Amino acid sequence: MPAMIVTGLGFAASLPAVQNAALHGISDHDAGLGSGVTTMVQQVGGALGLATFAAIALGGTHGSHTVESAGGLAVDGVRLAFRVAAVTLVAGAALSFWLMPGRRREE
Repeated sequence: MPAMIVTGLGFAASLPAVQNAALHGISDHDAGLGSGVTTMVQQVGGALGLATFAAIALGGTHGSHTVESAGGLAVDGVRLAFRVAAVTLVAGAALSFWLMPGRRREE
């Protein structure tokens, strides 16, 4: 439950800023279309991300599906998926920082 509260607060704090950044520079006439495309990309990205990490978690069970070993193997698969998600998050944050507009680049 505490993790869900933190996640909710994080989404509440970040999504308006993301939406504002995505719609910056779009004319008033195209604002509805831009908002819809942004929301659609968020939904598709979330679905693909969930499917990817679920596949990683399932692949981390090493192919054994017996009832006796399923609990421990499921935990191993989920651990692997969380590790991959953490690495993906750090890589995405670094890439976002590096590509941030206005950042001085040495050439």
